[in-house]
Amino acid sequence: FAPATWRTFIKPCMARLLGEAKAAGLTTMLHSCGNIEELLPDLIDIGLDIWETMQPEVVDVDALKATYGAEMSFWGGVSLQQVLAYGTPDDVEAEVTHRLHTLGKGGGYICGPSHTVTTDVLRENLERMMAVFQHQHEYA
Repeated sequence: FAPATWRTFIKPCMARLLGEAKAAGLTTMLHSCGNIEELLPDLIDIGLDIWETMQPEVVDVDALKATYGAEMSFWGGVSLQQVLAYGTPDDVEAEVTHRLHTLGKGGGYICGPSHTVTTDVLRENLERMMAVFQHQHEYA
């Protein structure tokens, strides 16, 4: 639906919900697939701390980090639909390393697949992703 519809019907309710969570000292997170870039300023304004899941197939994850990285954290960013499902272990290592260097710079990034891992993802690719995660301190 249109952003104006979201702002009219959903944002006020979400603002109350996030406000209650923030008042209780909680960190707030939203899972939303797709490109919600137009709504990120609104979500930041009402108290969203973490957006999950960043899909590089539909958003420029590096640009989002540059634009909103000081105001919110991001979760995801490793391509499930392309690299994890159809790439080689070396492709996976290159993508995860890139995400850690760009999105992880300065903090505010939880590196992971852009969505729930599906059955078409090769075990070797998951193992390589986890191996890079284990050495992520090298990218901080």
